[in-house]
Amino acid sequence: MLNCEFQNPINLGSDEYPDFEYSNLICEVEEKSTPFEYVETEKGNFWVNKSWTFGELFISMMLVGFLFIVISRSVWGFFYPKLVKFKK
Repeated sequence: MLNCEFQNPINLGSDEYPDFEYSNLICEVEEKSTPFEYVETEKGNFWVNKSWTFGELFISMMLVGFLFIVISRSVWGFFYPKLVKFKK
């Protein structure tokens, strides 16, 4: 579970028309049920989603299907002329 809290409100507007924004976001993570992984690198820290969405699954299936068609047509184009000459 990812629990986040905004801290340090700053008024970017005027007293008449206030526009509050927050300068800090503090998050706590419970390791038991989080679908994210926290990665620390030299350039920065970020969260990685450990689950797939239906959109990612659909795009992956389309790419696998495209690669299957390209590879099968290449193999067929390489072997088919040899099979036809073999039968004659």
